Amino acid sequence: MASPRLTWLDDDHPALRYQGEWEDDENLYLEDRHPVFGGKQKITTGNASVSFNFTGLNIRMLGRFVLVNTTGRIRPTWRCLLDDEEFDDGMEDFLRDSPPSAPENGFPLCLLFPVSNPNEPHTLRLEIEAADDAPFWIDAVELTPSLNSTFDGGTVWAQLSTTDPGVRLGSNWSTTEESSGRYALTEGSFVDINFVGTKAIWWGSHLVDLPEGTSQGSYSLNGEPPIAFSFTGRQTDWDPGYRVFFETEKVPAGQVHNLRVTHGGFEAPLVLNHLFIENGEILKRDPRLSQTSDPEPSTSPDSGPRPTSGANTSSGSLKSGHIGAIVGGVVGGIAFVLLLGCLLFFLKKKKQKSDKETWDSRAPVPFDPTSSQGGSSPLPSNAITHVKPRTPGQETAYTPTASSALSPAGDRIYVKPSLSGDSGELRSATTMTTTTTTTSPTPTTYIKSQPSSAPTPLSSAGVSHDALPSPAIMIHAPPPLDSAFPIVQPTYHQDSGIRLADEQTLALSEVPPSYTSL
Repeated sequence: MASPRLTWLDDDHPALRYQGEWEDDENLYLEDRHPVFGGKQKITTGNASVSFNFTGLNIRMLGRFVLVNTTGRIRPTWRCLLDDEEFDDGMEDFLRDSPPSAPENGFPLCLLFPVSNPNEPHTLRLEIEAADDAPFWIDAVELTPSLNSTFDGGTVWAQLSTTDPGVRLGSNWSTTEESSGRYALTEGSFVDINFVGTKAIWWGSHLVDLPEGTSQGSYSLNGEPPIAFSFTGRQTDWDPGYRVFFETEKVPAGQVHNLRVTHGGFEAPLVLNHLFIENGEILKRDPRLSQTSDPEPSTSPDSGPRPTSGANTSSGSLKSGHIGAIVGGVVGGIAFVLLLGCLLFFLKKKKQKSDKETWDSRAPVPFDPTSSQGGSSPLPSNAITHVKPRTPGQETAYTPTASSALSPAGDRIYVKPSLSGDSGELRSATTMTTTTTTTSPTPTTYIKSQPSSAPTPLSSAGVSHDALPSPAIMIHAPPPLDSAFPIVQPTYHQDSGIRLADEQTLALSEVPPSYTSL
C-alpha cells in the first residue's frame, strides 16, 4: 500500500487557529537561510498562541527564528503542548547548546516524531511570549498525515522527493551528501515529473566544491514550449540552505500534468531536493497509473483540499478511492456473465423447440386406406396385402390369411395382355392398385376373358382355374351385405395415388381385357 507524502499547510490555512495579535509579514528575507514558504508569514510581538487539530504520524511547526540573547535568556520563548500537555522536543537544549548563527526561515519551532496513536485526533498548541525586540513568526505546518486525516478547506501542498514514484530521473544525475537530493552537471540531463495539482515549485540546495558560475535550465509543462530560467552555484562561505529554482504557472486541477526539466549547462549544477505541488495528491504513487476519470473536486483553490478516508485525491485524500469502483466492476461483470448465460440458454432452447416442430411437421404419416384423409391408424391383421401375379395356365385362387398386413403400396390387380376376339389386336398389360378394408376374408373370383361381348357372371364361391382360359383378370368380390350400410372399398391409382370414383371402379371391374391378333 502506498505511503503518505509530507504535507504542508501555509500559515494562512483555516485549520490553524490564532489567538492574540497577529499580522501578515510579506518580507521574503532573502538573506536568511532557506526561503519563506508561500511568500509570507504570520508575526506577533506579544503574548499569543496558535493551535492546530490533526491526525498524523509526525508534525513540525515551522517559522522564522531570530535569536535574541539578553542576560543569558533566549528570546522569544514558547511552549509546545500536545492535547494540553507540554512535551519536550529537545529544541530548548538545541537552542541553548548550538543556536543558529543567523536568522533562519522554516525553523522547527515544535517537533513531534512519532506521534502516539496517530489515527486518533490530536491538538498541537504553541503558547508564545514575544516582544517588539523579539518577535515570533509562524510560516507553515509540516505533517505526515494518517489515512483518516482531514483538512478544513484551504490549500494543501504535497512534497515530492527525488525517490517519489512520480519523479523519473534521466541519466547523469548524482546524489548529494545528505542523500535526499540529486544534481546534474551535464548539459541535456533531464527529469520528468508527473503530478496531479495546480502548481509546482522546485526547491534545491546550495552545494559546496562545485562550479559557482551561472547555468541555464528550462522546463516544459505538458509539452508546451520550454521556459528558461538561470541559476548560480554556492557563492557564500556559509550554507544558505534551500532556494527556489522556479515555480510554474497555474494548471487545471484534477488532471495529470507532465513537467520536464532540462539542464542547459554549463557551470553550476542543477539541484533537486524536492518539489511542492499545490493541491497535490497525498499518497506516494505515479499518477499516470492511478488517475481516474472523475475530477477531484477538492483540488480547486477556491474549495480547498478535503482529504478523507474514503477517497484519495490531490486535496489530501488518503484512503484508496478505487475500492468502490473495483467492487462495482466485479459485481457488474458477474451480473453481465449471468445475463449472457441466461440469454444463450434461452436462445438454445428456442432453437431446439423450433427444430423439433420442423421435424415433426416433416415426419412421414403412414397411409390408412380406411380413412378418407389417409390417416395413420394401424390396419387389422386380416387385411389382404398381396395378390400374386399368375402365369398363363397356372391361375389359382389366393386366400388371405389373418396374419397378413397391408403394405403401403396397397393390393395390385394384374391385367394380362389378351387378343381381341375379332380384330386380333394386341392390348398392353395394365396394372391397377386397389385397397382392401378390414373385413372377413372374401372369396376370390376370376372373370373369364371371352371373344364375345357377353359379360361373364361373377361367382361368390370362386372359380377353378381349369374353368377359365389363361387371359383373365382377378378382382375381389364385394363382401356380403350383412347390414343396411354396405362397406365401400375405395380404389387408388398406383402411380398418382388419386382415389378413383366408385363408378370408375365398377366400370373397370366389369370390362375385361381383350386381345387382338398380331
